[in-house]
Amino acid sequence: MADAAQIGAANASAYSEAVRKHCRADYKKYCGEYGLETHAFRNCMAMKKNEWVLGAIAATALTLLSIGAGFAADWAGTYVTADTKGNEFTITLGKDGAARGEKEGHVLKGSWAQDDESALIKWTTGWTTKLSLDGDAYQKTAYRPGTPVTDEGGKATPAKKVD
Repeated sequence: MADAAQIGAANASAYSEAVRKHCRADYKKYCGEYGLETHAFRNCMAMKKNEWVLGAIAATALTLLSIGAGFAADWAGTYVTADTKGNEFTITLGKDGAARGEKEGHVLKGSWAQDDESALIKWTTGWTTKLSLDGDAYQKTAYRPGTPVTDEGGKATPAKKVD
């Protein structure tokens, strides 16, 4: 039967030199002020482990939030549609929330945000434009200044995402 010293030596050799090097480095960096095999040392390492786990959870949450933000970014791009008079109207939605429109040589500026399942654009002219997806087709609805944004409150025209 092997004695404790032999078992300890066998277990120690089970770890590579690289693992032992990292363990020494972590010990010195995080809990070096405590003696090995003490309650204070074990408490310190347990607290660090919790910090690492919480850090991993936070990183995962940030990743999930950025994926959620990706849905809003799906609206970013350039759309071609028609204005309320039937003239070609190009709308560009930036990932930063900026909106730019061009029609009949005029440049429009505004901002946009995701609203439910659509992109809602507020132009500096007071007009509001809503881009929505109906099946696989985009639709643009325009609302005059002061008009509430409702399904029946504006004039809808087809739109095509080109970029």
